[in-house]
Amino acid sequence: MKLVAACAADGMVGDATRLESEIAEASPEDTLTVGADFFLPHFRTTAVSSVVVALGIAPKPILRSPKARRRARGVLLVIAPVKEAAAYLQTVAAFARVLADADSRKAIFSATSPEEVLAVPALRDLIIEGPLRVGDIMAPVISIAPETSLGDAAALMVRRSLEALPVVGQRNEVRESSPRRSCSITWCRPTSSS
Repeated sequence: MKLVAACAADGMVGDATRLESEIAEASPEDTLTVGADFFLPHFRTTAVSSVVVALGIAPKPILRSPKARRRARGVLLVIAPVKEAAAYLQTVAAFARVLADADSRKAIFSATSPEEVLAVPALRDLIIEGPLRVGDIMAPVISIAPETSLGDAAALMVRRSLEALPVVGQRNEVRESSPRRSCSITWCRPTSSS
């Protein structure tokens, strides 16, 4: 909440109390953990009129919440107006890419002043790109080769909670052996009426 207070003191947050309440009620999905040492909480709210980013670094790892077990030294808070969905997602994705780089995180933690943090090349040269790319928000696709046994495919689907599993060739192209066959394996679960 110190980052929210700092943003409010700088005039970036119109209603800090409402924002703090929204953050307190947020679900765990609203906070990314990047690497082992950075939290990236992100929210859309009516408490701001433009996208706001705040970076905090603690001398020792802090808990994400009183009930959480995860700790991190760095917190990068992204808050955006409700109507700015594209800018919000682009900002979260851009900073997530920066913080995913271990050298960038190390440089941020090694900085001894705010000026040194802002001089870290990955932050200094950061550009919030134009149109959002699918790769910015999608998880990597889990796929199998045509020679994978049905048992191995089913085990993978159960283990990873997958509902479909694309079958791809050596160049990652989706394979289809005949026009009447599906290009993926779909896990069918019995319904209560079965």
